[in-house]
Amino acid sequence: MKLFRVVVLTIMCIVILLPLYELFGNAFFISWRFPNLFPSDFSIDNIKFVLDNNKYVEAIMNSLKLTFTVTMLSMILGFFAAKTLGTMKFRGSKFIEIYMLLPSLTSNVSFLYGLRYVLIKYNLYLTYESLIFVQLISCLPYSIMLMIPVFKNYDMDIERQASTLGSGWFNTLIYVTLPAVKSGVAVAFMYTFMVSWAMFLAMSFFAPVGFYTIATLLVPLIQDSTDYNLIASLTVMFILPAILIFVLTAKNIGNSKADGGKMI
Repeated sequence: MKLFRVVVLTIMCIVILLPLYELFGNAFFISWRFPNLFPSDFSIDNIKFVLDNNKYVEAIMNSLKLTFTVTMLSMILGFFAAKTLGTMKFRGSKFIEIYMLLPSLTSNVSFLYGLRYVLIKYNLYLTYESLIFVQLISCLPYSIMLMIPVFKNYDMDIERQASTLGSGWFNTLIYVTLPAVKSGVAVAFMYTFMVSWAMFLAMSFFAPVGFYTIATLLVPLIQDSTDYNLIASLTVMFILPAILIFVLTAKNIGNSKADGGKMI
């Protein structure tokens, strides 16, 4: 049984790391010719080229700004919705949970075309606000559904005790509720961030003229360009924020476990 697990883990590592090996090889090495197994001439010139190009830097900054805005709005709005659905028992709660997932279950193209008509009607089409609105529709259900299981195991008595001791609702939220569910909130933040960060189709439909994100630059580049070093460098810049968020989330979960915090 132990040998089987070792074999499975080895295969998983190969499947996951092999594409990354080629990716980082093209991004950080100048030459890598067939049939050489390893690249040669380590260099950060490809990364510097991306960071020296105003168009790519602007796209990265646009992606970070939009993603953090959407993620924070999703977490703030989703937190209280998830708390209500997770801690209260009422008729129709399951229907609400399923109804929230409908935008994710329907065809993206048909959904975006329908939403496009609505945004045109209210003069929001091709605006920055429309991007936030469209991404919220996709990201908010993720944040809510990921936090609902956290609140199903949440003990409301600790808030009642805090209220009895004279704590206001804001202090109770900051010092009682959030510390008790921070692991689940961190996981929801990570997944919501990744959904927003990788969103391409909605960006193509609703991005204002001249507004680029790293996803909207990278996908056409992969299809049309043969400059593998540039593609690899942009891809590295694309996955680094997601890796950083994942590491920070894992660290927070690890600290919560060490402190005896509840996990999902």
